[in-house]
Order: sequence, then C-alpha cells, then structure tokens
Amino acid sequence: MTVECKDLERILEHENPEEMIALEQHAATCAACGEELRLWKQISEAAPSLRKTWESPDLWPRIHQTLAEESSGSPCPCGVRGGRRGRVSGGLRW
Repeated sequence: MTVECKDLERILEHENPEEMIALEQHAATCAACGEELRLWKQISEAAPSLRKTWESPDLWPRIHQTLAEESSGSPCPCGVRGGRRGRVSGGLRW
C-alpha cells in the first residue's frame, strides 16, 4: 500500500491497522508526516489521563424541565416558542 501526505488525516481518523503501518513507513521518510504522527501519538497517549468526570445529579432534570417548558409554550409573534421572546442567549433582556 502506498501512502501520500494527503492521506494522513484520513488514516489517523479511521485507524485502520494496515493503513497505519503504511503511514508509519511513509512517516519514516517524510519529516512533516513524521512530526504529525509523533504529535498524534503523544496526544493519544495523554488523552485518557485528561478525562474528568463529576457528579451532576441535577443537570438532566434541569435540561428535561427546560425542554418541556419550551416545547409546551405557545409561539410568540416573532415565531420563537417557549416564552423566550425578548431574551438573547445568556439571559440578556431587551
């Protein structure tokens, strides 16, 4: 299999083992792809340790309530449903 520089992103996205081997071979002779592959591996190794989780038991009930309120609201003259007329993202009022 022959790999060219233009194939790098597609191969990294799909991570097909055969293509990854061909990319490794290409990267051994191409400085630009070699650097990209090195950085990709470095990020891939670090990524699992960067994952953070936390308890947020109130989040889904709040989302559910807001969606229910918005879907049951009558449309205002401007066409926005759920009583959001006069508000801009972030809670600003006109």
